[in-house]
Amino acid sequence: MKNKIEKKFERFMKNRKILIFRLTIKGYEGTPKSKKCPVLNPKEKDEIKKYWDKVDIIDDDGYEEYDKSDLIKELLDNGKLRQGWGDEYDDMSLDLKPVTDDKSLKIWAKNYIKLAWRVGGERIKSCKKACGRYELLKVMKEVGEGDIVIIPRVPDNDHFTIAMVREGYYFEKFNGFIGHGHVIDVYNDKDRLKKFKYGKNGIFRKTFMSKRHAVDEIRRYHKIYPKIKKFIETHYL
Repeated sequence: MKNKIEKKFERFMKNRKILIFRLTIKGYEGTPKSKKCPVLNPKEKDEIKKYWDKVDIIDDDGYEEYDKSDLIKELLDNGKLRQGWGDEYDDMSLDLKPVTDDKSLKIWAKNYIKLAWRVGGERIKSCKKACGRYELLKVMKEVGEGDIVIIPRVPDNDHFTIAMVREGYYFEKFNGFIGHGHVIDVYNDKDRLKKFKYGKNGIFRKTFMSKRHAVDEIRRYHKIYPKIKKFIETHYL
């Protein structure tokens, strides 16, 4: 039989999601590849190659003039939680919202491939890698008001932060720079933006190690769900 705390949690979490959101500069270091990606035809591949040959890597350092501490400050001060690979440059944007079908996904993938060179000096030859990035990020479009977000190693390596979403996904470059344009807003008052020290109440750094992507939803059938559930219901709510 459920106790009062469990019942409170069940009422609170009805139609809400729990997510792990890794706030980093570089993002997920792996090489995700999508199994479903629109194939670029020869004309489109040639268009990308011509772009590579026409432009140089940007030299204004706009991509490197901020670090994780700046992202943390914006989270704490303004409630903006940002994710990487959110570039906008040369009239191209990696906004996720316009992606609704294979045609728009192909446009997004081509923009990603071009900007990977323009911004980072990387020549991506596989559309599957670009679509893999989209697959990791698209969960942000499903985030809604009231969802719970766990942010490991924020505000420092000894703590993690739990926040509540105020507004779902939108695209806005970070303070006029080139990247980190994927944003969700969270409440930043003391009752809904809370930090916790690792090693207390059963939560350690390794607790979140099974979820290493930029954004991961923790579902009821996941192994770590019971531990996360218990922590939220007893220490966050």
